[in-house]
Parts: sequence; C-alpha cells; structure tokens
Amino acid sequence: MKREYKNDFEYKQLFPETGEKIKSPPVYTLGLNDHHFYNYFEFKQTDIVMSKRVWLDVSNNDESSFFGNDDFYHMLIDSIVKKKITVYVPNNDEAISKISLSAIQTIADTAGKEIIGFKLKEDWFFDNKRKTAEKRIIAVCPIVCKKDTSRTTDDDYSFEMGWISFPSLRNTLGAIDNTNPNCPTMIKTLDDLFFFRYFVGEITKETNVKNQSLNDYCS
Repeated sequence: MKREYKNDFEYKQLFPETGEKIKSPPVYTLGLNDHHFYNYFEFKQTDIVMSKRVWLDVSNNDESSFFGNDDFYHMLIDSIVKKKITVYVPNNDEAISKISLSAIQTIADTAGKEIIGFKLKEDWFFDNKRKTAEKRIIAVCPIVCKKDTSRTTDDDYSFEMGWISFPSLRNTLGAIDNTNPNCPTMIKTLDDLFFFRYFVGEITKETNVKNQSLNDYCS
C-alpha cells in the first residue's frame, strides 16, 4: 500500500487505486471540538492487531513551546488546586494513589519554578481496519525545576509533579496558543504539539514481562 501523508493522520491513497472492487480504509478526518483540540479516531478493540505500552522522557533540550511557557504552567497549577485535574503519586504510573494535600500545597507554590520536562506513558497500536499505526498518550508527569541561574544542572533542583491523565489535561492545553514561529502552521495550540507529536522524546521503557526499564537489560 502506498499513501501520501499530509500529517500523522490524514493521507491520500495512491496504491492500490480505490474503486468499486477495492475499498479504501477510512481516512481520519481532523476536526476541532468546542475545546479547541482534535478528537481521536474511534475504533473497536477487535480492530487492534498489535499494541504495546511505551514510556518516554521529554526534556527541554528540544526547545519546544511546552517549556518556558508560564501561561501553561500557571493554568496547570490552577486546574490542580481547583481540583479540575487529579494528580497521582509520581512513583507509580498506574494512577492508584492521589498525591497528598501537602504535596498539592507544594505544587501550588509556583514562585520561581518552571516545567523543564515530561514523562509520558502512551500506547502504540496498529488499527487493522484503517491499516495504520497510531500512538496515543495515556498519562503525563511534568518535571518542575526551581529557576536558578547559578545552577549547573537541573537534576539537583527538580522534582516530579505527579502523573496526570492526558485526556483530562487537553482542555487546558487546547486553551493555550502556540507561540513558536518555527512550528508547522497546523500546530496552533499546545495540545497540537502533543497531538501531532511535535516534540523529541527518549524511550525509557516498553512493555515487558519483568516490567523492567530499558537500562535494566540493554547496554
């Protein structure tokens, strides 16, 4: 099969040519909802022939609009404090235990702090009906750092905020315009950065029977 992709989701079928004898798989049609982000294509579980869960680290080395964006950081904190978004403990990505009240109070203190990275948990799968592979983010864990121009590294000054369900975060992301002029024209909000995967991430873990990180068994 040969396709010409406009983006990660939309394409033009080149071969085989479609007609009465050969039906083309359904094409993902992008459309913004009332909250200014794109709805995902709906599928049946029986259409998924392969899937795996993947964990990534995204750092501010890629100079994405996620980082240094005070509007996003403060809107995120405001949503957490007002309990519009639930945050779960950072040492368990299964969203079992919510963070404590004292942890929320620590997060609420935004003075001199900024987001310097994310941990992402996502599912990769192949949809046999559309004959296409897709990646969807399940949860994110922002990494926050105290702004200090005298520091030499971020490691000693950073902390993981906690795991947040990505679907619950999309209203916040969709409300913030992308101000990076180097992005493609289709990326208009911070949610678009995630949706079209316009970021650089390093895979740290894939689904495996021992639940190990890649560093545990790869040189």
